[in-house]
Amino acid sequence: MQPVRVLVVGAASRRAESLCVLLRALHDVDRVGQAENPTTAWQAIAEFRPTVVLVDVGLPGAQGLALLERVAAERPCIGRIALAGTDAQAQAACAAGATTVVRVPTTLDRLANGLRDTHAHCEAAT
Repeated sequence: MQPVRVLVVGAASRRAESLCVLLRALHDVDRVGQAENPTTAWQAIAEFRPTVVLVDVGLPGAQGLALLERVAAERPCIGRIALAGTDAQAQAACAAGATTVVRVPTTLDRLANGLRDTHAHCEAAT
């Protein structure tokens, strides 16, 4: 598997910062970037060129779901992991184009497995 570049999209919070720390601990992850909202995320996608975006679907105003839809439509080669706290969020994320859903709170193992599954799926599709 090629090294993974992950962009974490979530409001500036401890969760987003903790996810970045956890992701940096994984040997498969080459680089980790962070964006606070879909606007800055889209700019970061162009500059950072992630192989996977990890999106908090709990962002205000369904912004996380809208970002998943846009990435799925305009950059389908980028893997899309949704962080969902409820069944309804998980279902909405799948409908919006998430490749993988990771329920929060999560563990490093679940996050790593979701990342590997998403990256493998995207590599197979290209």
